[in-house]
Amino acid sequence: MRPVAGFLVAALAALPLLAAPIWPIVAVGGVAAMLGGIAVVRLSTRLLTTAAAVVLVQYALALWVASGPPDFLPAIAIGVVLPLLLDVVGFAARFRGVAVSPRVVREQSRYWVGWAAGTALVGAGVAVVAGPLPGWLAPAGVGVGALAAAVGTFRLLTSVKRRRLDVDLPASELNRRLQP
Repeated sequence: MRPVAGFLVAALAALPLLAAPIWPIVAVGGVAAMLGGIAVVRLSTRLLTTAAAVVLVQYALALWVASGPPDFLPAIAIGVVLPLLLDVVGFAARFRGVAVSPRVVREQSRYWVGWAAGTALVGAGVAVVAGPLPGWLAPAGVGVGALAAAVGTFRLLTSVKRRRLDVDLPASELNRRLQP
């Protein structure tokens, strides 16, 4: 999981450079990448959250310096990569030092890919809806679209039935049930 998280940290720190590739933005991105790299090595979600906040500040500065209409591609990419990175490192931290079945990793990877694809599609849909709106109305359109996407995603995720693991059972009974 660490190589995947390292790649996501590098991508996250580089994405704001698409808005304004100037040295102050690069410097802030370097700080974010350093914090994120240390967080990935230590599997520290607290430090990773700090790195994510630095990336958001970096992107806000890049948008401010660019002072033009924002490009939706970096915004959508940051919106996909940031929560995905937090989830990958959180997963790795929860199972640190534990042998995880390849089936579990495969299922979790499927979930991540599906979630990322769905989030990117929703972001692209919001961008298409907000694109033709006049400048003063575009933020409201994006806000309404983001709220609708959040509510739809929440309803989708809460409607999925999950398998229940009986954690109250004694270990011997759990082992018996987990045997093929």
